[in-house]
Amino acid sequence: DECTLVMVCAGICVGNLVLPPSSTKQKNQAREKGKGGMASLSWQALKTNILCGDFIEAAYPSMERSAIINGFAYVAAGLSTEILLQRRVLSTAYMPLFVAIWLSNDRWGMGIACFVAFVVSLCGTLVANAISIRRP
Repeated sequence: DECTLVMVCAGICVGNLVLPPSSTKQKNQAREKGKGGMASLSWQALKTNILCGDFIEAAYPSMERSAIINGFAYVAAGLSTEILLQRRVLSTAYMPLFVAIWLSNDRWGMGIACFVAFVVSLCGTLVANAISIRRP
């Protein structure tokens, strides 16, 4: 489902905002907040994901950079899809997050699937970025 893929991307974006990877941490500290780099991309993508239900492509640089993030993103998408299939959830794409959940035939199922997609990808991003910071 498109909405849960958007939440996978949102989790990756929040992870990059909370704990930037080491390769971009120094660059982002040198810039003013929101004026460039991974933090700017993540912030803009997060807003677009939640408010418009689009722009999953923003996760691609992080997924290409880290096999851990890539793996967790696939797991997040798979788990959320399994929830949707088991509960027979129908939903819509390209809507703000809360509207997509509200329009779904099973709001609880859609909400749980979105939550799982977000949390799993967020945790994977935090783990990957913590590992990248510890490396010299």
